[in-house]
Amino acid sequence: MTLISRAGLLFYGTIKLIFVAIFSISLNFASNVYAGEEVACAGSELLWPLANDDPEAFAMLRKQADRILYGNSRLWKISKPGLPDSWVFGTMHMADANISALPQSASKAYENSKTILVEITDMLDPDAAKANIFKLKHLTFRLDGSTIDSDLNSHQMRKLKLAAKARGLPYELAIRMQPWMLAPAIGNQLCEIEAKKQGKPFLDAKIMNMALEDGKELIALETTEEQLTAISSMPWDFQIKALVETLELGDRLDDIRQTMKRLYIKGDIGMIVPALRHFTKKPDANPDFTEFQDKLVDQRNVRMVKRANEYFQKGNSFMAVGAMHLPGITGIISLLEQGGYQVQAVETPLF
Repeated sequence: MTLISRAGLLFYGTIKLIFVAIFSISLNFASNVYAGEEVACAGSELLWPLANDDPEAFAMLRKQADRILYGNSRLWKISKPGLPDSWVFGTMHMADANISALPQSASKAYENSKTILVEITDMLDPDAAKANIFKLKHLTFRLDGSTIDSDLNSHQMRKLKLAAKARGLPYELAIRMQPWMLAPAIGNQLCEIEAKKQGKPFLDAKIMNMALEDGKELIALETTEEQLTAISSMPWDFQIKALVETLELGDRLDDIRQTMKRLYIKGDIGMIVPALRHFTKKPDANPDFTEFQDKLVDQRNVRMVKRANEYFQKGNSFMAVGAMHLPGITGIISLLEQGGYQVQAVETPLF
């Protein structure tokens, strides 16, 4: 992926996996939590004030974003002579009303499709999902009796305790979670947690439910085990670093997420990671990045495209996966173009 920082991509990758972590955790304790009134999302958008305060820095970020292949849209038409068109739509796994609304152009593409392709479908059956998560608990929890305090200092542990309490996450559960799962769990916005408690679906789940109600063929491109195996296989030091960075960012995470949401709604996917790099002020150096990029992005993109190709060869398919799987030379759109498809960006205004 061109000009995407290592620290920024790690941070986005952690955020992207919130829906896996929060969904898994909620199976264990959500029934004991009171779902109160709707909570407004905290945080301020950061990028556009930067354009006024430091136009030179903003111009540099814009230049970086524009150099990222296929980073200018969240919806793409996929064509090949002799086949009906198909589409690829990038989602963001959040329940925010502005994020979970399917844009008009994407809605039309969905309506014209017979087959809906998504990352995983386990959350459609909570009982089966709970059983599956329990089977894979060795990937999500520490089963050797150790706790996270063996990896964090006292200052970081205090931050962890406060963050877990604010999110209704039992502390005794939190300290036994694997770092990759704990980081997004204690960094998630309170408004997102409350929305999920109230049963408000994130966009991917909304698309899946629509497919079932409309009698469309619904296909999972990955299994939960494949996703969790890829995530949990990240180097241990890398996981701890991501957790510590999440703790240190604190309330700043709300500002960063609001910025990400704004970029996503605009379809400016290529700007997300350059902006993250700028606002988290993290160095672009990490010896484990190549492994992270390969396991969590590249290998999964190849796998999803390979499995989706069967349906794209028939046409009338609508693929909905995390938006950050789309851009870059190793992204899904590039892989499809390399596979002989014509790709065309489609604008995605909400109305």
